[in-house]
Amino acid sequence: MATGNKRGRKFIPKEELIKDLKRMAKLLNQDYVGLNQNKKHGLYSSGTFERNFGTWNKAVVIAGLKPNLPFTEKELLDDLKRVAKELEPVKLSWENYKTKGKYASNTYVYRFGNWSTAMKKAGLASANKPKQKSLKITTPRKTKPTKAGK
Repeated sequence: MATGNKRGRKFIPKEELIKDLKRMAKLLNQDYVGLNQNKKHGLYSSGTFERNFGTWNKAVVIAGLKPNLPFTEKELLDDLKRVAKELEPVKLSWENYKTKGKYASNTYVYRFGNWSTAMKKAGLASANKPKQKSLKITTPRKTKPTKAGK
């Protein structure tokens, strides 16, 4: 059951939201529900889905439906290459892609799993260095002499 909060919004359990996505997909006879379709047929606003799942597409995926991926992999990778060429000799990073890139950096993470994978698929070296694991250096503990060692 949904209950209100301070702002008058209702807390909608995730299960109800997923159920609504599946209902719309069945109604529309398709494996994806878009924002415009939700506006017409949905019981809840897209903002409700975003507050509960982070993004609209994450909600769609959790519901077992296909996310809307409006850009092809080739378009995304071609834009990475274009920006990398413009920035030469500076290596392309997540941060400097944002300044000249055509797409949101998060799109690459969503599509490829992480920035490094997108860079590898584009045949580029990433300027972002992977985090190094820290090595814990230990020193031998001092032991108390035993009775036999006295």
